[in-house]
Amino acid sequence: MPGPDSSQTQGSAAPSQHLQACPHCGLAHRLSAPRPGTASHCRRCHALLRRTPGGPRQAALPLAALGLLLGLAALPAPLLSLHLHGLERDGTLGTGARAFAEDGLWLLGLLLLATVALAPLLRLGLRLVVLAGLASGRPPRWLFHPLRWEGALAAWCMPGIFLVGGLMACVRLAMLADLRLGPAAWLLAALALVALAADEAFDPLATWEALEARGAVADPSALAATATAPHGARPWLACPCCHRLAAAAPATTLATLAARAPGWGCARCGTPLHPRKPAALARSTALLATAALLSLPANLWPVMGITTFGQEATHTILGGVLALGANGYPLLALLLFLASIVVPLVKILGLAAMLLRAAGLPAPPTPALARLHRLISALGRWSMTDVFVVAVLIAMVRFGALASITAGPGAGCFAAVVVLTMLAAHAFDPRLMWDAPTRATRARERAA
Repeated sequence: MPGPDSSQTQGSAAPSQHLQACPHCGLAHRLSAPRPGTASHCRRCHALLRRTPGGPRQAALPLAALGLLLGLAALPAPLLSLHLHGLERDGTLGTGARAFAEDGLWLLGLLLLATVALAPLLRLGLRLVVLAGLASGRPPRWLFHPLRWEGALAAWCMPGIFLVGGLMACVRLAMLADLRLGPAAWLLAALALVALAADEAFDPLATWEALEARGAVADPSALAATATAPHGARPWLACPCCHRLAAAAPATTLATLAARAPGWGCARCGTPLHPRKPAALARSTALLATAALLSLPANLWPVMGITTFGQEATHTILGGVLALGANGYPLLALLLFLASIVVPLVKILGLAAMLLRAAGLPAPPTPALARLHRLISALGRWSMTDVFVVAVLIAMVRFGALASITAGPGAGCFAAVVVLTMLAAHAFDPRLMWDAPTRATRARERAA
């Protein structure tokens, strides 16, 4: 690893299970043996490096199994039941996706199913496979694949966010007709709680270490070689998936590392290794610029159209916030305002400042931007709340000219903004912000 994260204090020590680089600033740390209920943070940027669950690790497997069963039971079950002037309509998780498709926004319907049902269930299923495999006498060698995919799905699991959006939609539906919660609503609430408990009981790094100890890794021979070979002052490479440190080949320079197009795979999980994410600035800039352009129609165009007794009206994102406030729900209105207006704006402006800092241009201090990047990565998906509000409303209110709600083009643009900013935050490499002062200093030295 270049610059300050080369960890000169480690000397020629070989990487071990307790040697880890901060994924946010790149500084290498030698962590002590983990104790239950403890957490380790980076000395430089204070990011969380490792959290060890305080409860029994055996709880992770039954919790994953229980969450999977709850999710599978919630898929076909009725979510809501709406009664209006003698008419009745029941809705499931798939009803909102079909309504989006009927309104010409089929990609939004797929996104709804993927984030609320498919990604959470697939993640729990993959975790269950890994934990069950480790509990067996001889775990299969391919077990590193599902653990790698399980981590990649984390940001796209949103059943809890869907519940918040559904609550806001129910407030508006209750003002229109008689509303009753179906079994799927309670199953989803239980799933969100069980998934939270399952995440608390699951220790990804300990699981990677267990796979390494049992030989269920991408390249066991290379793993043994890198664990015993003397590395000297060669650059370190940190795996972005399992966070294992590996040393480059003999006589490898940082320039050589940067020039390698595909990199080489991590011996533990098979993820391609690079000193920094390839083309991070270009990819993040392109995604952020597209999101910024789409944010204008997302806020100006209607996210839904409402027909009552033949009278048509449209609502923008801000209109939905004002409607909640006007009907006596100021806290829900504030939450929707923060999630749908404030958070996307902060994400766009914050990522723009990070790109300027990484490029060596004037920007806020790096420590502050590093904290903002972690906040954006953690809270950015909550902007999907407004999309889920629209999904529930259009799913339930389909009574023709009597009362109907349809999705508007603003909903598709807004969902695109949320997804693009999430991808931009993921494509960006925050370690570049800590590299920027070093590059600027070297440029001034060359100029002198």
